[in-house]
Amino acid sequence: MKVIKFWVGQQEVASSISPVVVYLIHEGVALNTTDSLGFSDCPKEKANLSWAEMDLKIDMEKTKKSCALIRGAEDLDFEQKRIGVLIGRNNGDTLHVHWKGPAEIILAMCSSYYDASGVVKDLDDGERAKFELIIQGMAASNLSCIAFAHKQVQEKEYDDLKEKKQVDGKSLTLLGVVGIKDPYGSWNVDMLRLWLPEDKLKRIVSIPPPHPVNGEDRIIWTRSGSGSFSIRSAYWTLKENSWKPKDDNWKAIWKYQGPQRVKIFLWLVANQRLLTNSERSRRGITHSKACPRCGHDTEDTIHVLRDCWMAKETWMLVVPLEEQSRISGNAATGGVVCDRDGNWILGYTHYLGSCSPLEAELWGVLDGVLILLNKGYKKVKIQTDNLEVIRALAMKDTIDSGNTLLRRIKRLMYSEGQWEIKHVPMESNLTADQLAKIGLSWQTSLRVFEVPPDVVITAFLQDKEHTVS
Repeated sequence: MKVIKFWVGQQEVASSISPVVVYLIHEGVALNTTDSLGFSDCPKEKANLSWAEMDLKIDMEKTKKSCALIRGAEDLDFEQKRIGVLIGRNNGDTLHVHWKGPAEIILAMCSSYYDASGVVKDLDDGERAKFELIIQGMAASNLSCIAFAHKQVQEKEYDDLKEKKQVDGKSLTLLGVVGIKDPYGSWNVDMLRLWLPEDKLKRIVSIPPPHPVNGEDRIIWTRSGSGSFSIRSAYWTLKENSWKPKDDNWKAIWKYQGPQRVKIFLWLVANQRLLTNSERSRRGITHSKACPRCGHDTEDTIHVLRDCWMAKETWMLVVPLEEQSRISGNAATGGVVCDRDGNWILGYTHYLGSCSPLEAELWGVLDGVLILLNKGYKKVKIQTDNLEVIRALAMKDTIDSGNTLLRRIKRLMYSEGQWEIKHVPMESNLTADQLAKIGLSWQTSLRVFEVPPDVVITAFLQDKEHTVS
């Protein structure tokens, strides 16, 4: 990834910028990073740091030594992918807040902006609309837009913020916006977020974006695993709703030993008979299908019990972290690269949004293959605990499969390097499982770890012991 556009105020910057703005951006880049979270190898983070060093001539060590970090980037807002820090300058008794993140989110936190000459101007509705057009223009060029913002803490807020170590995110001043180009062709989620709801984004990020290696897009039959049409799958599609095959779920409901009212509630859920607004609208009792709690356009059974933010908050309190993906419907993958002696080379994790278990496993293989090829490795043994993945990768005819993930993996493996696929038991694959859980918790795009995060060290040592034995 590389920064190819930089805007301060409402003009694209080529050379001259106010020293005040440059210094503030230096602080925002040097002190507001994800190093403290253990994934400084984030592609966007590296692109920002490289741009600041090459174009803005930042001295990272000097800038870091000039300030004291009071509240750091460990408070990354994973939901909105933004980071805020509270710092104090060593040469004065002032506190400063720096934020960065997706441009449209940071813009919404600002009430003013700097122009290239260093003058602070009000961000009224007209000016805000101009910035939104700038961001949309960069997004339309398939650039990821990251914005930087700053605020000097007022004296009356000083003691309170310093004691509580809070990072204020209101009434900021916009410093600038950068456009980052991704040479690997990842989805531009920042652009999609402007028009699509979060549930659609989660499904999109689980699908590989168009890529020359994948060949041309094609129409496939989604009712079969191969993507090919068959009379049998078409007939099943037409008739499956009218058939009433024996369902063992009913046994679980009627064998439930709890209160009778809970048993009846489960029966209503299984029959889609809860009086949600969607069901009330179907019966003509109400005109609106929307959820009255979160405003989602359709309040159906699955929304009430799982997808509404109020339901999610309840589930997250009672469901263990490792089981939360079943509740959220989200998925993540992870992997670890070791040498022949089982020593750590690197690890990675990738939040995938909404996708099937097989797709998550295939994403893990694809990410690993691309990372290794990028680092120059050509002879690799791939180990997975998923037999379905091994069978799919072993079939020669899947090079033209309707599954885009599978097709891309096979074409990469046939065109470059030597690859061996091997099955390992789940108890020898604990590190990859732990890394996937990190991705599910953080909900961030692909992250690479040059050293093992603390939470996976125990699992890694257990895997290494199994490998050696």
